[in-house]
Amino acid sequence: MNIQVEDKKPCQKALKIALPSHDLKEAHQKVLHDFQKQSRVPGFRQGKAPLKMVESRFSSEIKSEVLKFLLPKICRDALHSEKIQAISDPVVDQIKYDLEKGLTFEAVVDILPKVDLPEYKKLELEKPAITVSEEEMDKMIEELKEHRALFKPVPDKILAHDDYAVVDYSTVDPKGKKEDHKNALIAITEKGKNELSDQLVGMQVGETRKVMLEGPKLTFQVTLNEVKEKILPQLDEDFFKEFQVADLEGLRLKVKSEIEVYKTKTGEQALRNQAVRILSDRVTFDVPSSQTRQEVENLYSELLGQVRQGLVSRKNLEDPKLDENLHKEALRRVRVSYLLHHIAEKETLKVEDQELTNEVLRISQNVGKSPEEVRASFEKENRLEVLRSRITQDKVIDFILENAIIKTVNGK
Repeated sequence: MNIQVEDKKPCQKALKIALPSHDLKEAHQKVLHDFQKQSRVPGFRQGKAPLKMVESRFSSEIKSEVLKFLLPKICRDALHSEKIQAISDPVVDQIKYDLEKGLTFEAVVDILPKVDLPEYKKLELEKPAITVSEEEMDKMIEELKEHRALFKPVPDKILAHDDYAVVDYSTVDPKGKKEDHKNALIAITEKGKNELSDQLVGMQVGETRKVMLEGPKLTFQVTLNEVKEKILPQLDEDFFKEFQVADLEGLRLKVKSEIEVYKTKTGEQALRNQAVRILSDRVTFDVPSSQTRQEVENLYSELLGQVRQGLVSRKNLEDPKLDENLHKEALRRVRVSYLLHHIAEKETLKVEDQELTNEVLRISQNVGKSPEEVRASFEKENRLEVLRSRITQDKVIDFILENAIIKTVNGK
């Protein structure tokens, strides 16, 4: 077997492979005899048709079977022979199949990138001082009241902004998929804030209205069952008891403590993100295109999920720079994964089996399943090593922060 290797593009190699005719003939004959045994040819008992007739009748199928048998093995042997560590399945092209001249083809694979680590110790990072303003406490107390609001029916009222509508509705997407919902509570927001709300204003109880939403186009058919108004609770003794405090001052102290805890956690995550961002900005190495494409798909799936949950606007899907932005973020994420992997290797940061077990236990507690069920699910979906990799990355970032110069600055 003759092999020629060339760099196709960054992180990609092309192997031009030639298999001698005698090897191709041997594989061809084996498959041909298998076809003879299994084929049914009119005028002959099964397995008794002449070889030449079988070969003529099933030539394309025989060739396909030979390639299906040969190509994976040839590619494995060629990669091993040339000491190439591929991180993608070979993409085979330019196949020439000639029993007299042999088999030639090109196999293209992605390979690991060359990573030159930037300086990752003594990073200069900033974290905000934890402070809580009176306005923040007021806002959180209002949110606590909102969460405990009651909704009182208002008979014979025409639906208006700032009302709440109890509706039955069905949606139909552009592909014709229909979903039905019963007695959903919808907030009719201020004018111009929500496309659906604006089109429902003016409805009367019992009325059915068809509305269209832009973005991914959705057709809604809405029936108004009831109009309600929101009644917020008073800051009284009963309200304070619910939070195990005696008065408003006690509630404000409790709220302040909770905000401090929240800001501490978000500050820690922001610090981790800051460290990773600084490192990723210091490198520009090429990464395998197959991994970038996969990460783009992951990011798009994440965005779709956020749109479905109402966390981001549907208009994000129509952003003319969406593809460009997704590719840019995917490239950054893939680079970060390689950076953290190489730092882990250099600093011999490994995940012990017990650490993996502990993380599985934590996940099981969050999802309400047994550790055995969670582990079995991860193993079935081949995600256990992905979990191990994520824990490794967390350990690397911990290491970077332990060796960073962190300055506390005034913040909100």
